[in-house]
Amino acid sequence: MLLLQAFIAFTLQLVGVGSAALFFLTGLPLFVSLLVDPLFSRGRKELSLVTYFLGQALPLTTGTMLLMGTLDFFVPLVRDSLSTKGQKIDLALDWSHRC
Repeated sequence: MLLLQAFIAFTLQLVGVGSAALFFLTGLPLFVSLLVDPLFSRGRKELSLVTYFLGQALPLTTGTMLLMGTLDFFVPLVRDSLSTKGQKIDLALDWSHRC
């Protein structure tokens, strides 16, 4: 996984299509957690659960921040409610205070 992300980031930078910052931000915690894994595994051959947690905390945060930015743009474009047979079904939060 780490090699795949490094290859994609390197290729994107060479081609000049976009920024490889996201691949770096998701690959760096994996690399750091694999470096500190011997501290947590205590001589066992398997990875510690702490290593998995450290390796996925920043990618999860980065993905959530990207999702929130995307949803902040697209959710206000959805109608506030849908009426079917006299019933009101709320589709999204009331975004009228942002206008």
